[in-house]
Parts: sequence; C-alpha cells; structure tokens
Amino acid sequence: MVPKKLKITNLVKDIFDDAFEVTEACRSGDEFWDTFVDLNNNLDKLMNIQIGNKRAPVYEKRNHGPFFNWLRSKDVDIDFDVSFNYNEGHGLIAKRDYEEGEVICSISDEVMMTNKTALEGSVALLVAQDEMFQQVQSLPMAMHLIIERYKLKSRWGPYITSLPKNLYMPLFWTTEQIASLKGSPAFIEIVKQRALVARCYSHTWKLLEQFEDAVLSRDSFTYEVFRWAFGTISCRKNQIPIIGKDGNPVQALALIPIYDLFNHENGETITAEFNMETNAIECKAKRDFKAGEQIYMFYGHRTNNDLIVASGFAIENNRWDFMTILFELRENDQLFDQKLTLLNAHNIPQKGLYMLYSPHSYTGYDLLSEELLQFLRVFVVKSNEAELLENAQIDKPLNNANEWKALSVLYLKIVQLLDQYPNTLEEDLVEYNSDGVDHVRKHILKLLIAEKEILHAVKDFANTEKARLK
Repeated sequence: MVPKKLKITNLVKDIFDDAFEVTEACRSGDEFWDTFVDLNNNLDKLMNIQIGNKRAPVYEKRNHGPFFNWLRSKDVDIDFDVSFNYNEGHGLIAKRDYEEGEVICSISDEVMMTNKTALEGSVALLVAQDEMFQQVQSLPMAMHLIIERYKLKSRWGPYITSLPKNLYMPLFWTTEQIASLKGSPAFIEIVKQRALVARCYSHTWKLLEQFEDAVLSRDSFTYEVFRWAFGTISCRKNQIPIIGKDGNPVQALALIPIYDLFNHENGETITAEFNMETNAIECKAKRDFKAGEQIYMFYGHRTNNDLIVASGFAIENNRWDFMTILFELRENDQLFDQKLTLLNAHNIPQKGLYMLYSPHSYTGYDLLSEELLQFLRVFVVKSNEAELLENAQIDKPLNNANEWKALSVLYLKIVQLLDQYPNTLEEDLVEYNSDGVDHVRKHILKLLIAEKEILHAVKDFANTEKARLK
C-alpha cells in the first residue's frame, strides 16, 4: 500500500502539472477540457485523502452574536440584525430608519485584515522568498486567513469564525456545473480561476516544506481550507488606501468585518469611502431604508460575468451588464496598411474586444460601442473600394452599402456565438421558471439568459437595420 504522504506528494505534483497545462492552453487557445477534467478529478482525490468525508456543510445560518460582541469591543458601532435565506445568504437588517446618504456604519482599519497585517506575521517569510507570493495578490491574504484561522487566540478569531465555510462561488462548483457554461465568456474565466488556485495550492504546499515550522504544518494545509480561504478573499476583498514605506498612500487588499455582510443591489454610485483622517471606511445609505428592511449596497459597475466569477451570483436586468466580442484585422488583408493607419488614427486596436450593451439599458445603435462600429466600417472595405478609406470619417456610416456589410459581418458573428451555447434562450427561460432548480443552477441560468438577451438584441437590431439600408 502506498503511504498517505507519498500519495499526497504525487497528487500535488500531478495537480500542478495539470493546472499549468490548462493555464497555458487557455492562453494559447488550445483544447484544455480533458486536462481540466483530470485536474478536478485529482483535486477530488486529494480532498478525499486529506479530509475524507469531513467536507464543509452547505451554506447554512450562523450565529453572529460573538462576532457582533467582538466588534463592539473594538468600538465599532453596529445597529443591525442578521437575516438569512438560501438565495442571498446572510444580510444586514436595519433596526431603525436610514435616509439616503446617512452614514450607516464606520469601520476602523484596526479590525480589518489587510496585506499590511499579513506582512506583520509569518506570511512575510513567504512573500520575501517566493515570486508567486509577490505576483498573485490574493495569495498572501489567503495564507494570512488560514494561519489566523488555526490560531488559538487570533485577534480576528470571532470574525473568522463567522465566515461561511462553504461558498456558492465557482471554486466550489462541480465539473458538470462549469461545463454548462460552455459558450459563455465566463466559462474560460472560471476554468482559469480553478487552474490558478490549484497552481497556487500545489506551489505553496511544496514551499511549506522549507517553512513548515515557521509558517504552517503541511498536515493542516489541505486543499479544502486553501480553496475556502482563496474563495473568501475573492468574493469579500476590498481595496483601501494605506500608508506605504515612502509615506504615500498605496492600495491594499482588505477583508472588512461587517461591511462584507451587505448584499448587492443595482445602483448608480458606490456609497462607501475610506476616510484617511480616521482610518475607517464609512458606509452611507444608497437610498432610504426602513426599520426591518435589509440594507443593500451597490458593489459598483459590475457585469454579471464579473459577479458570477468572483462571487457566484448574477442579477436580473443588470443595467451595467455588457458582453465583449472579438474582432481582428488580419495582416493578409490586401488593404492592411491603409486600414491599420486609419484605425490607429482613431485609437482602435488591430485586434480587440468590443462591447455589446444590455437591452435593459440601451436600444438601436447604442447597443454597440462606437469603437466596434468604426472597426467594422474599416474592416469590410474591399480592395476595389480603397478610395473609401481616404480621409474617411469612420464615426459615421461611409455609405449605405458599407454600413450594410458591416452589420452583416456583425450579424454572422452573433449567430456563431449563439451557436456555441448548448441551449437556446427559450430553453434556458423554461428551465429557469421551472420548479426544483438549485441555487447554483439558478444563477448560471441568470447569467446565460442575460448574455443571450444581449446577443439576440444585437442580432435583431443588425437584421432590422440591414433591411432598412437595403
């Protein structure tokens, strides 16, 4: 029988190799799925060896009493109750009325976990010695969280105990759940995220061989606890200014207790800011809230892709949602030099991602970024139409025929993108409105529906405008 430590050593090596191969394949555009499946199988084998059936429970209601008492002992004034449901998890309920713009809470950096506090402990050894710890911003914070979790008397103990031990975010999804996103831009982002975390884990596991006594026992450093820590940082991190070595403010990652219990709601502007004089983040009400109502925050101008990759949720009718579409002017184009000169004059790249906007916020030509239209007007010019490029004003149609061709190229591209999804928009809507859809699948469907609504809106617009021009 192979000893347990040798099994783990061999698996960790295989995980690093698989994760590296997936990362490189994603970068180069090569096929990666079979290797990605192997990577996930090896991660499951590793967790079974390390912890067996002792997996973290599903997302469940927790007692925040000790955590709130700890905050009060740190002079953080809180006047909330905690709600819980399986759609949003925990949230904060107002005990009194708040008016829009009123300060809801002020949280000192004394209770925050930051890059700075990480470097005050043994994590500094890893950062000083290792390139990956210097390059992957979330990695030192993840190790900081793990080390403090295992301490008997961590200064953040009540906060860490209050954090959920299982998350709905993609790091915790099954291979089948990730596969259901094929066709979506989020698919490759989630694959790359899983591969990055696997690489960071296997690299750190090997690194701890040198620093086990000074930092953390490798027996305690399981993949499940690392995935939890990295995921917690990913979905709860904020950036705050801290004073650097030269006396000037620099941006640092931070976990901000209580602040990270506010759930997201659509809005216009972020209503929290860091006060450099008090070294505290001040959170203001984004709108009026009545006593007994859950208090929401606006996380910022986030697409559903951003939200689901970082936090595992998407929202309906997200006014800040958009998709990107890739176009490239190839060097074998007979008018390449002339076209490239014109594109450069308008600061439009030879190869770039162009935005398609949500039909919940835009209609007609406003569904498309100006840069996309300008690129397409140049892109479709044929060699016998070179005169169109002379002193061309590409911020408006060059002529009806050129505009028709530009919209035709866009239409065909959208059709190709829709064909990459395994299901149609209509099929997703039927499933979304059916009974028995679990939490993760519900948010995957929200993302897919929103993406397909954008693509269909652009396709329908292009088709209608083509008919008008013809």
